[in-house]
Amino acid sequence: MLAGLILVLQLQGRYREAEQLASACIANLESIGLPADSLIVGDLRARLAEALVAQGRYTEALTEYRKRHAALAAYPELQAKLAAGDISWSLALLKTGQPDATLAMLGQLLPRSQQWLGDKHLDTMELIGVKAMALAVKGDKPAALESFRHALPVLLAAAISEGDEPSP
Repeated sequence: MLAGLILVLQLQGRYREAEQLASACIANLESIGLPADSLIVGDLRARLAEALVAQGRYTEALTEYRKRHAALAAYPELQAKLAAGDISWSLALLKTGQPDATLAMLGQLLPRSQQWLGDKHLDTMELIGVKAMALAVKGDKPAALESFRHALPVLLAAAISEGDEPSP
C-alpha cells in the first residue's frame, strides 16, 4: 500500500516526499527485522531509487539499485530478472558515466518494450531517447541522431498533451 502512495507522489512530481516516505518505510521495516531480500523492501528500494533519479541524484540511486540487487543473491532467477533494469536505472548509469552499461541494459529493455507495448508507445520512445543520449555520449552521433529523430515526435506529442508547450 505504501509503495502505491510513493508512486502517486512520484506521478505528482513530489519526488522529495516520495524519497522521504520510501526511506522511512525501509528504515521501519528493517527495524522490525524484515529481511533485505523481502519483496516489499526490494520494491521500496526501487521506488526510492526512482525518486532519487528524478531529483538528479544518480549516484545515490545506483546505491539503492545495488543494495536491492545484492539482497537478492539467494534468488538468482529473480535477481537476473530485476537486473534487466528499468528506464530510471539506465538513466542513472548514463548520468554516472557508464554509457556502455546503459546500452547493455537498454539492449534488454527496448526489445521487451517494443514487443509488449509496441514501437510507438511512449515508454518505448523514452527508452529510445535514453539510448540516443548514451550513443551521443559514446560519440556515435549518426546513430544518436537517428534514435532522437525516431523518438522525438512521440515524446513531444506526449509533453504537449500534458500541457508542456515546446519553446519557440
